Amino acid sequence: IVRRGSALVLQIPGRPEIALQPVFQNAFYGSLVDLIRFGSGTGSAITGFTINRTSARNLRFERIRL
Repeated sequence: IVRRGSALVLQIPGRPEIALQPVFQNAFYGSLVDLIRFGSGTGSAITGFTINRTSARNLRFERIRL
């Protein structure tokens, strides 16, 4: 997921970028993923996101520090 100006796009290697449209606060719609909802911890830093679509619900991805 990458910021392009004021918009977000989903990048999947070998595929065209998928524009993400805002639905409500911290949630976006994309043609391949249906709903992406971003989560944050203390403050406003994003800690991960959850994907929901018909074939996968509440699939969580968490940011890790290496």
